[in-house]
Amino acid sequence: TSNSRRGFYGFGEETAMEADAEGIYQEDYQDDVHYGKTWTEANGETREIKNCNACHSESYYRPAFSNVDLDNKHHILKGNSDMDVRNDLDYHPAPKSCAYCHQEAKNPSIPSGHSSMLAAHKELWKANGDMSGYSSTSLDRITQTHFDVIACETCHITNKKSRGRNLQIMYRYRRSEDGKLRIIPYNPRQRYYWKDNNTGYVLNKTERNSVFSLETDDQGNKYGSLINPTTNVVLGTVGARMSHGSWRFSDPETYDGIVALKAAYDAVLANKDISNPDAVMVWTESNYYVMSHNTRLAVDSLQCEACHERKQDGSFSALISPNSVLGEKNFKQLTELPDRRLVDEGIVILDKPSMKLHNDGTVTQNIDDILYESKVNPSMSILNAAKANVIAGNMRRYSFDKGISAAELGSYSNKMRNHLVTSELYVFKPDSGDNALRNMAILMELNSVNEPVFATAQLQTILGDNNTIDNATKSGNGGLVSSVFNLQASYANGQALKQLPAGGQMLIKLPFNYDNAGRDNINLLSSTDGKQWSTISNSDIVFIQPQTNAEAGYILFWSDKFAYYTVANKAVVAPVVYSESSGGDGGGGSVLYLPILLLFGLGFRYLKRNWNVNL
Repeated sequence: TSNSRRGFYGFGEETAMEADAEGIYQEDYQDDVHYGKTWTEANGETREIKNCNACHSESYYRPAFSNVDLDNKHHILKGNSDMDVRNDLDYHPAPKSCAYCHQEAKNPSIPSGHSSMLAAHKELWKANGDMSGYSSTSLDRITQTHFDVIACETCHITNKKSRGRNLQIMYRYRRSEDGKLRIIPYNPRQRYYWKDNNTGYVLNKTERNSVFSLETDDQGNKYGSLINPTTNVVLGTVGARMSHGSWRFSDPETYDGIVALKAAYDAVLANKDISNPDAVMVWTESNYYVMSHNTRLAVDSLQCEACHERKQDGSFSALISPNSVLGEKNFKQLTELPDRRLVDEGIVILDKPSMKLHNDGTVTQNIDDILYESKVNPSMSILNAAKANVIAGNMRRYSFDKGISAAELGSYSNKMRNHLVTSELYVFKPDSGDNALRNMAILMELNSVNEPVFATAQLQTILGDNNTIDNATKSGNGGLVSSVFNLQASYANGQALKQLPAGGQMLIKLPFNYDNAGRDNINLLSSTDGKQWSTISNSDIVFIQPQTNAEAGYILFWSDKFAYYTVANKAVVAPVVYSESSGGDGGGGSVLYLPILLLFGLGFRYLKRNWNVNL
């Protein structure tokens, strides 16, 4: 399936590049420029790149004489893949990446011999005349901008084929290992399903097929009769074919046929005791197959004109051309409906903002719209992991310096030895989910007390819902300038862990959005149940980083409990409201305080959240 989904054919001998008698490489869509090369790791070990282990095995570069690692968990090294499975392992540890081998490693591979990949690209583009018309002082910035926005694979993976047939490469944003959003090449998995639009109940394959009956015509050809399961009335006919050992029924080819199919599915839903059923067909994309193999030679990579047009003076425009591979003229047809009325009347739902319906019933997506949509939501599957409100995982074990770096404490990092003294640390730092989740962290010393518990403990952080936010707002401790975080932990056996063992403490980092934060004008709030809130003593606050253009705002504090936490601005005091309904309807009365907050000119975008996660 990887052939058709991502144009990938494994990393065996067929991946080797072959040259003709004159030494000129012959292009083959299965080739990868890396096959047969060697890589030397920082420990001095060199291996040939001839199988998946070269990039995806943690132990591939271990010295032959080293002891067996009995603690190795045998996880295949993964990045942020197109499947939301074990997201807590994303980049931990990371597989070999373009940036690592060609830029970040101790001895990076730079084939051109330049000092850096930036210098290599800049000099190549200058030599080709691609930089003409731009000042010499701007060339580094222009090159770095491409590195910051575009993944290496986007330009260096081209000519993808599925068993010899051209495979259209699409482009979208994805979050990279360094946390930046970059444009990557991919192939979408586009499909539809039927559901009840009122309850969200999704019809499974057996339920969908229950309205069809396999028939044979006079010539012996198989077809399907569409039958109302309640009345047994034949509503129409569809095609039938044998596929993978079972019969599959085609979609109706007319507007009336789809309407009849909807009526049949309404009857199926009614037979399941769903009142007022409203069956709808939902076109969506379940996941996005990342393209990260079959790297081409530099000469076969995308050139500047693939994205930019030349101006009248001959220089390339800095703007992306609408006619380019990243523009609106590069589009993919999702499907062709019998009639656009199916969408207009709500029988067919287009699940993605980038899906465009045309008058002839065709549905398309163009790259310009996809880039806009994916910059807002860079999730790689329908699970929307990049916007998740709940993230779970284990504490990760780091050396002191790497642990502090992972927590992203900015300028305060060099003072952390004043607070944590062990050579190794446990750190919990989500890599996916809502921005607030990705910017929080928990740090603790790795010692004889913590290690037996947190080597296997499961941690979870949940963003508070509207009820919890209302309760914190109405506690009279100020207006919220951060999300509400519900921190939870459990032992390996699933038993809840409410407090650190033996009087231990952890450092918690919470992000906030306030540029005038200080000990005198903010409150750090805590709650054991999300209902009753109290302030945490200033003596437990280690550091407050106000929001600036250079650094994100956060508060760092000591705690020994897994509980609810948030940050409030003392200057905006919401009165305590004693009402039996204040926390019962997801809104309470916090909207009443919005005019007060706006008077202070503060952007409390965290005050209310939409609690809608598409699964």
